[in-house]
Amino acid sequence: MAAEPSNKRHPPQKNVVDADPHGTGHQAGDQLRNLSQGVVELARTACGAHVAGTAAALVVFPFEKVFIRSGVFEHSPQYNSIGSGLRHIVQNEGGYFALYRGLSVRLFRVAATTTPLLVLEDSSRQWLNATLPGGGPSGSVGREAAAGFIAGGATFAAHAPFDVVRLRVQTMSPGYENPKVGLVSHAWRSLAYSDVRAAIARTTLRGATQSTVLFGTFAAARAATPSGTQLFGADTALNQWGVDVAAGTVAVAAFVGVTAAIRRNFERIGYRFLSEAPALVITLSTFEAYRHWRGVKDGAVSSAL
Repeated sequence: MAAEPSNKRHPPQKNVVDADPHGTGHQAGDQLRNLSQGVVELARTACGAHVAGTAAALVVFPFEKVFIRSGVFEHSPQYNSIGSGLRHIVQNEGGYFALYRGLSVRLFRVAATTTPLLVLEDSSRQWLNATLPGGGPSGSVGREAAAGFIAGGATFAAHAPFDVVRLRVQTMSPGYENPKVGLVSHAWRSLAYSDVRAAIARTTLRGATQSTVLFGTFAAARAATPSGTQLFGADTALNQWGVDVAAGTVAVAAFVGVTAAIRRNFERIGYRFLSEAPALVITLSTFEAYRHWRGVKDGAVSSAL
């Protein structure tokens, strides 16, 4: 018996349409991942910059105090040498703690200026590398100098108030006695708007020029160092640190020379070099060592930012 033809029709198969035909969701996910990686890398770079600046501050702050006072109190026998200056502070201003009185201002300055300077210079260099043609050592040095100009102009303006307060703290310590108001608080409270405005006007262009010289010379000195230079035997990391210290010293010398030319005052230029060199050399070399340790080639900050 023949089967009756069925009048039921099978419903047509629905076309499975891709909910995301252009891969928009995947692209958004990739962009989010790249952005998060960039933020993490930026945070790591900022941590390395802050550690470098803090280490330099902790090492040089007592000596910086003596250097500054020897310049302000030129005829004072207590500050004829570093040793006599340190002994005078310890014996007459409250023991060894007095060597670091006012350090909080220096550390705030590191957080507010040194760290942003290094991070902004690093990010500016990466942006310039991505947008400007040309390679090789000369191109790298030029971009480093340009990045230094951008970073220096912004951050030197930001740290102007800290420099004013730091100078006041360093010079007001002797004989300051006020149990109700701390020395640092008094220095901040006595800071007038006109003082800040004048300091920013003085430092912005000067800071941009100095940073251009500092970072450009540092890059040029590192690029000029023959590859395979061995200062400390076969230890590659230690050799690289030695090269960075030497390059930093050359850069600071150029930095101090340009600063003296801007101010048209070459008096006590040796004193200025000795007062500036330790902190800057330690900061630059420590930050470079951190970047090498992180394995980030040429201090790269993620281009996702």
